[in-house]
Amino acid sequence: MPQSNEGTLLFIGAIFFLIGILGGGFEISAIKIPSVGKLIRLISAVIGIIFMIIAVTLYIFPLLHSQPIAVPSAPITPAFVTVAPPPATVQPGKTLIPVTSPTPLSSIPDESILFEENFEDNKPLPFSYIEDGNWKRLPDETGNQVYEIECITGYPQIRFGSVDWKNYALEFRTRILDFKSSSSSVFSNFRLQGDQYYQVSFSPQSINLSVIPGWQAIESRPKNIVKGIWYSIRLEVQDMKIRVYLDKNLVIDTTDSHISQGDMLLGVSPGTYAQFDDIKVFAIGN
Repeated sequence: MPQSNEGTLLFIGAIFFLIGILGGGFEISAIKIPSVGKLIRLISAVIGIIFMIIAVTLYIFPLLHSQPIAVPSAPITPAFVTVAPPPATVQPGKTLIPVTSPTPLSSIPDESILFEENFEDNKPLPFSYIEDGNWKRLPDETGNQVYEIECITGYPQIRFGSVDWKNYALEFRTRILDFKSSSSSVFSNFRLQGDQYYQVSFSPQSINLSVIPGWQAIESRPKNIVKGIWYSIRLEVQDMKIRVYLDKNLVIDTTDSHISQGDMLLGVSPGTYAQFDDIKVFAIGN
């Protein structure tokens, strides 16, 4: 049997076809069809044939209805896609070195080691960048591996740590092999935030603590730094407190509130030939 739609179309088509053939003048289910002229009969016959063709076509070739799509009971998890980062732009004089994310200071016990490098293995160096100069990892006269730089111009630096670090202690050993000018020095910038940082420098006659920008002097202590001798240095920043130790002797103890956090670097000024070793950073006062 034709479905309701096809049957209706077939019925209507048959009525129009009969009007076209008979010219009207008959009744269907109490509906009186009046007589019509030749033109109306022709049009009715054509319309009736079209309706009946459509009804028969729908009955023989029924339309396919879309079936509902089953929804999985578990959510679909998109596949993870690894996107390679864009290549770093290396400025002249800088060597960028990829590193893992530094350790955050929150909930870390005091004196926990956050960073350490003694240059004794052949692993890639964990510095965030090495800037300017010709740094070399080589053995000293005892066979101990050190990091050496001979600077003629520029300010060679090695940077490490995290800009989120607030309270920490930086320890390292350094030896000046040669001061080639009165402005020669070994220095450390710490709580480094863009163009703002503290700097402690060790020149032939003094130890100086400053804050940048502005190169505002905070403390200065006379001290003869002798060539060829290894010095152990410890810098501490805890809230507003800043302390500098030289061979375990406290040489600067002051406070300043300009900068509260940042990473750090070690470097030398023009005319300085120096070595570094046993770099460590500890969490303090957290």
